[in-house]
Amino acid sequence: MDTAAEIPGTDEAKSSPHIQLRTFRFDSLDQVSEAAKAAGNSCDDIHNALYKKPSTRQYYLVLNNADCNELDFSRVCNVLAEYAAKLPNEYAKGGLLQRTL
Repeated sequence: MDTAAEIPGTDEAKSSPHIQLRTFRFDSLDQVSEAAKAAGNSCDDIHNALYKKPSTRQYYLVLNNADCNELDFSRVCNVLAEYAAKLPNEYAKGGLLQRTL
């Protein structure tokens, strides 16, 4: 009767990750490279896409934690925040980023 799926906070309840998107804006490709080096191999399962806005020469990195645990994803985001500006999540939703760049 008390299965792990029914009890909040148990291991099985934690195993289904909440999908999160994070967007970071970099002023140069060198900053992107430095941030990638600093993040290292913290979580190889983070899905990402890098976009360049030609008019401003800025780079936008969008991360998705679909296959990464939340703790590792949070660690990577904290490292990236030291090198880039974190943008509101709405910026990456629904392909808005692809349409505006």
